[in-house]
Amino acid sequence: MRVYFRARIVIGITLLLCVVGSTQAQGRVSKDFTTYLPAEFESPPAVGPLSSVAFIDSALPRSMVRLRFDLDYHNVQPLRSEYLFGVNSFSVPERRVDMQEYSTTVEYAFSPWLSVFMESPVRWVNPDTNTNEHGVGDTNFGFKLTIYEYGPFVGTLQVRGYWQTARQAVLGTDHFSLEPALLGHFKINDMFTLEGQVKYWIPMGGGDFEGEILSYGLGLVYGQNSGNEIWLTPVVEVVGWSVLNGKTQIETSPGAFVIEDARGQTIVNVFGGVRIGLGGNADIYAGYGRCVTSSAWFRDYARVELRILF
Repeated sequence: MRVYFRARIVIGITLLLCVVGSTQAQGRVSKDFTTYLPAEFESPPAVGPLSSVAFIDSALPRSMVRLRFDLDYHNVQPLRSEYLFGVNSFSVPERRVDMQEYSTTVEYAFSPWLSVFMESPVRWVNPDTNTNEHGVGDTNFGFKLTIYEYGPFVGTLQVRGYWQTARQAVLGTDHFSLEPALLGHFKINDMFTLEGQVKYWIPMGGGDFEGEILSYGLGLVYGQNSGNEIWLTPVVEVVGWSVLNGKTQIETSPGAFVIEDARGQTIVNVFGGVRIGLGGNADIYAGYGRCVTSSAWFRDYARVELRILF
């Protein structure tokens, strides 16, 4: 009941922000929205991708198709708060999981301040003890609504929902999840851009291990995008998660597991990568990440993605 009470509070705040954001957006449109933005924000499709982060969600609504491939290794607490796997994902207790995931995301921007998106993943799950499985994972979908913009700063409300579409329990969490977020994009100067996020993940209808998670992150981008030539922007991102409640399962010795309270665990990952632009309508990202805390979702990450704007 605690989770659902908090979910109602978060949903109420989200709806209020939607009303405020849509009201401000209508005001901006009636006064010519683009007059409030720097030149580089006026027409995203014309100047190419305006966001170079890959592990932080972009605050800029845009129309695009993204193809992404992830390699994730060494998860020793796969059931933590049912964030990555559900409590029934494994038939016997699992000591370590590696995973690969291919996902396709489609986002459509109705205007410079509103877009909707849907992401569909395919997972390859490689546990140490249980059998390997692969197939369609949980689909997620949502919208972005710019609720504040002034000069070089854009603030956006994002709401994402995860639906249990996985073909097998090990390929998803086996429950619905809601994740409202506040996203930011700040153009520091001609060469540096700071992007950030704060997200609140709420599971609904899961098992005994489910728990809420607060995540946050900052990304620093160097360089400029060009719509007429090949460009390159290095990116450094730091993303953290604070587990607010839920349970986890830990191996204490070979074959021996205990269930513990996951509350208070903090995970921090550092990612480095580069985005290469292929003119104004496409780019490729490649990057590597490492968990720097004792608690981890996965210890090592690698990501490659292709984005096409339209």
